[in-house]
Amino acid sequence: MKFPNGTDLSGLNRNQVINLLLASIGFEELALGYLVKSEADLLQMALGKLPVNGSGNDGPMVKSINDLLRLNRSINNTLQTITNKERLLLLKLREVADLIGNVPALENLCFATAATGEAVVEAAYINEEKIGFNVTVNQIDLFIGENCTTENDRIQLRFSHEACPFASITLVENTANIFCNSAFNTALISASVNVDASNNQLDGEYNAVISLNENGNMTIFLENEQNRLLFKITGAVVDVEECQDEGLEPANNCACSVTISTNQNTVITVTGENVFFPATISNLYIDVPCNCDAANSTMSVVIREDFIQILIPGEFEDGTISTVCDVNEAVIQAGVILGGVFYRVYILANRDGTVTATFEGSSTFTITLTGANVAISGC
Repeated sequence: MKFPNGTDLSGLNRNQVINLLLASIGFEELALGYLVKSEADLLQMALGKLPVNGSGNDGPMVKSINDLLRLNRSINNTLQTITNKERLLLLKLREVADLIGNVPALENLCFATAATGEAVVEAAYINEEKIGFNVTVNQIDLFIGENCTTENDRIQLRFSHEACPFASITLVENTANIFCNSAFNTALISASVNVDASNNQLDGEYNAVISLNENGNMTIFLENEQNRLLFKITGAVVDVEECQDEGLEPANNCACSVTISTNQNTVITVTGENVFFPATISNLYIDVPCNCDAANSTMSVVIREDFIQILIPGEFEDGTISTVCDVNEAVIQAGVILGGVFYRVYILANRDGTVTATFEGSSTFTITLTGANVAISGC
């Protein structure tokens, strides 16, 4: 399925679709707000309270009480239509809220980092007015890890306009809180920040809400009694991790069984520090049953170089395996010994055969599958 502008929606997961539904409700509410304002302006112009052509007071548009009554009926009809639309939007919002209720809740079980990467500012607003010039990302240095590290939390964001500094955003110490859904690689951060802007009227302390996900999207919303600032960023380098860095503590979370296997139509690519170069991976097999027991879980990688094939079995570490699933998607996290080397592996698998397995250890690499066999079942 595609939008009329050609945007493909077929690859979206459940969480992304829910976000689109919420965004569509927001846009409809914004459109209705503009309609109400336009009707109010029309009535004021009719009564001579607003100029018709913008060059002074033109006097009342209506010349008789009958004209005014006809205009009033027209405005009432429009407002009635808007009211009916609001009722439909309320029903839609309730339905989406029910969907959200079936998505794993945000919990304080992870930390988030973000760096500049190839980040760009897609849009920036001051008090709901879009900034009319290009804003550039100079620096993103974000680390929120109060739940699983002793390193200090920090937020340092810098923006500029051409060669001129536009705004600098820094964290007020000991104010950051993080809420994460690591199954969907998203984090929501609330904090107090200080803003130092080229426009002194924007300076001061703000309440900040920052959302970010591992596809590189960030939304930064700042609000105080005087101003509201909004920055929408794409292309950032974002990482959302469960708090298992310190020794991979037992996961005790086995929500589903997952089996992943390749076939003759599977396309396999490896990115990052490819430890198998110049050989290639010809097969990948992963099986995690409902009990998440390492003894009953299997991982194997077949490496092929010319006509030689080598099977590298993977051994899962006891107590490190976790699985989280929804209708179409499964997430596996575990510690695994692959080829005699310990890796932390993060696997995102979709029923459509798309699989991304990222291994972090002495080297870091990602194996991506398209067209694989993916079986997900509840436990």
